[in-house]
Order: sequence, then structure tokens, then C-alpha cells
Amino acid sequence: MSIPFSVIRPAEITDANLVSTTVLEDDEPVYSAITPYGIGDRVLLGAPQHAIYESLSAGNEGNFPPSSPAHWIYVGPTNAWKAFDLSGGTVLEAPGSDLEPLEFVVTGSRFNSIGLIGLQASWVRIQASSMVEGVYYDETTEFLDNALLADWFDYFFTEISKSTEVIALDIPPVMNSEYTIQIADASGTVKLSTFVIGLVVKMGFTEFGAQVGIIDYSRKNVDQFGRASLEQRAFSDRMSVSMELPKGIVDSVRRKFAALRAKPCLWIGANGQYESLTVFGFYRDFNIDISYPAFSICSAEIEGLS
Repeated sequence: MSIPFSVIRPAEITDANLVSTTVLEDDEPVYSAITPYGIGDRVLLGAPQHAIYESLSAGNEGNFPPSSPAHWIYVGPTNAWKAFDLSGGTVLEAPGSDLEPLEFVVTGSRFNSIGLIGLQASWVRIQASSMVEGVYYDETTEFLDNALLADWFDYFFTEISKSTEVIALDIPPVMNSEYTIQIADASGTVKLSTFVIGLVVKMGFTEFGAQVGIIDYSRKNVDQFGRASLEQRAFSDRMSVSMELPKGIVDSVRRKFAALRAKPCLWIGANGQYESLTVFGFYRDFNIDISYPAFSICSAEIEGLS
């Protein structure tokens, strides 16, 4: 295949580097220490937590949620911060149209790659600028229907299928930059599962024979009368890939894998060719087979977080 296998280790998005966003924090009421909450009541914590908590007890008053696990359970990040949550499984959903797209701006230095995963959008625009260079990167990706069409019946009646990711690996690494992301969808509502920004690292070259699939967490339930029912649950992506490593980078790649253990990253097996070979998650295992004088073969198992 001879396509670079790359990985992006995400930079953390915090209040310090999120300049602005058009996404509202959330609809839940803001937590108050003098309000008694009942079982099931939900509250919002703003900066720095940006989190939703649910009450576990009646008359729940004066118990600060992050430090009171007997009284509160963590539900997840607020809507505005779901795309920046690196634990996976959360989806930002907010208004975004051609005239008023969803927009957020983050700052950073020398980032050269951005990834947006789990998209529902008609188009995405990525801009990078600095005080010295002005706007030095400006790319718009439009999502077209890529459903398999065999005949005119399919053309008129097959469900629309569009790409769900944008990966930009060619951003110039400029100091003290602002990165502006705009997302719009014809429906007026956009979705985004994960936003990643950082430095891309090339690990080798993806070989043919890569395998992709999912890990399904659904279950079958059987009642006392033997009747079965299926309960659909979440799933995570998985990828098995082999890479060709030139002799000179074998030791470097081994060190890079070791440094990325138990770290959520964006693994990119064939950017622009196979969307299924892009997985946000962690590697379960890797092995380097040093069998040839000029190159080696590295195999890796990647498991998604969503």
C-alpha cells in the first residue's frame, strides 16, 4: 500500500487554550451549594470541570459533586466540551448551518495536524493563523454522498452515506497560532464525537492485509421462559495493521510505541483512502519482526474508545 501509518497524540483542550465556541455549555441548571437536590436531579459545573453530575440522594445539599461520590455520580462532560473529552463515547450536538456554522477557536504552537472524528456535517473548514504570518492555512472539506449505487433505483432510494471524518496532516507548524474550526450541516444540526489537535508522528508504511472491525457490547437476554431479546449497546472500532519499517527507524518506532502505551491517540492507517483505518483509541499490542536486512515488519492491534 505504501501509505504512511501515522499517529496524533492529542493536546489537551482547557479553558486556557479554548478561545471561543458557539456551542452552549448545556441545559442543566448550574450547581448551587444552598439548593437541596433530589434523587436523579442533574446539575452543571462550569469552569474548570465543565461537567454534568446526577444526585444519588434526597435532600442533597452542600455536597460538592466532584468530592462527594456518595451523593453524586459523574454523568459526563457538558455539551460544549464533549468533543474535547478523550475518554470517548461522547458526541457534541449543536446548531450549525451554512449561514451560521458551529465554530470554535483554540490556540497552540507548532501543531501540524487536526482530526475531527464522528462527524455529521455537510462541510468543515479549518483555518490556522498567527499575528506574524496572518492566515497561513485555510482548507474546506465538503462531504458528498459516497453510497454504493448499482442502478437508478439505488440512485433514488438508497440512503445517503457520507464521510464522518476530516484529517489534516499538512498544517505548517507555526508558533503562537490560532486554529479556527467551522462545521455546518444541511439539516442545521451538526455532530462531532472527537476533536484532536497535535503533532503527527509517522510510524512506518501500511501494508495491504490490514483488518478492521468492531467490538460489539450488545447482549442477548433470555427470560425464564427461554425467550430471547437483543439489547443494542455501544461498540468500539478495532484495527489490525502491519507496517513496513525501514531499518533505520526500527528502534525509534519501538520507543514511540512504548511512550504511547495507555494513551488515547488518533491512529491513521491510510489517510484519504480508507476511513475505516482511522481509529481514536489505544494500542493493545505491537510486535516488530526483524527478519530482513533492509526493513522490518511491525504489527499492531488498535482498539477504539468509541
